[in-house]
Amino acid sequence: MKKVVILFLLFICVSAKASLAVPTAPVLSLTTTGVNESISWAVVPGTTGYKLFYAPYPYTGPETIGSIDMRTQTNLSGDLWDGSAFYVEVKAYGAGGESNFSNIEYFVIPPTKVGVFYYPWYGNPSVNELVAQNQVKDGFLAAEQW
Repeated sequence: MKKVVILFLLFICVSAKASLAVPTAPVLSLTTTGVNESISWAVVPGTTGYKLFYAPYPYTGPETIGSIDMRTQTNLSGDLWDGSAFYVEVKAYGAGGESNFSNIEYFVIPPTKVGVFYYPWYGNPSVNELVAQNQVKDGFLAAEQW
């Protein structure tokens, strides 16, 4: 009877230890479409949630790192402003603690349009000349022309 009790207790201890394992690090992926940024990662078994970390790109110091508790959500998507740039990484957490950081990724939302300013007294080309040269579309000068 003693052997059965000892084996049972040993089984309980091993089972409890296995359920408290530290989660593995998620694998992060990014998709940028225009000003929309989508961040996602695959579900890590045994986790109860995820924490997303972000910092400005280029990095300016530890005081600029922010985080969002994503709970069980494994993606985030939204429209950002022109020129925004961030590093992102994620950690999984569970009963056994936090995982290591995922891969660190960064993104830059490029500027899309630059306004045309016409000052004829400075000798700037006229808007009609720029339009004729196919440099102005919908009232904006293409950024690559600058």
